[in-house]
Amino acid sequence: MLYRFFYSLYFHIIKTLFTIFYSILVLISGFILLPFRKIRVSFLHIIGKIWAKTILFVGFIRHSVSFKENIDRSKKYIFAGNHQSSIDIYLYYAYIPVTFRWIAKKSLLKIPFLGWAMYVMGHIFVDREDSKNAFSSLKKAINEVKSGFSIAIFPEGTRSKDGKLLPFKKGAFFMARASGIPIVPVVIKNAFKFAPKGKFLFDPREKVYLNFLNILNSSSKDLESTFKESLLLEIAIVNK
Repeated sequence: MLYRFFYSLYFHIIKTLFTIFYSILVLISGFILLPFRKIRVSFLHIIGKIWAKTILFVGFIRHSVSFKENIDRSKKYIFAGNHQSSIDIYLYYAYIPVTFRWIAKKSLLKIPFLGWAMYVMGHIFVDREDSKNAFSSLKKAINEVKSGFSIAIFPEGTRSKDGKLLPFKKGAFFMARASGIPIVPVVIKNAFKFAPKGKFLFDPREKVYLNFLNILNSSSKDLESTFKESLLLEIAIVNK
């Protein structure tokens, strides 16, 4: 327990320091590159990937990544998966191989530095309490897809405390059908054991798995059920 306490203290400190540093870098770079949209978008995304990989590395987070199907970097996708912990964000940012926009809860905007950086980077915020605003955000996401960006989203809308799948919100599937963009199901396993929701103590002994599954056609009539079955099957495999 003492080991976990000192590790957790260390992790929270370095996570905060690196997040502040890279957020400031995003804010400064975003301002300097404001007239150069294409360069700005690519550069800010690179900063985001470096931020995520830095925290995974200096945080000594044991993790494994696999792809069941090649991701074509010239195409657009909706990356959607289960949500278990705060480190899911680092894993997505570090290993999704294309430039993407997050669909994130609006409350993140209130977090100093991180929220400001996400706004400058063009991520899309959804107000869960305002259905009209949420629908408007989804339409904005569809426009982002049409302009060349992939999307990353957690359909459950919140983190699972025990690793079990929570009910899906309809946003990811609505976007997929409306845009015609395929969905890449993503499974994260054991992250809830490494970083339990709402807990200070983390457990660095736990290895976290990030698995990108077979791509799903958005025109499928059974898209949501096929997506759920894919995640459940992969979680069961990883559990063995």
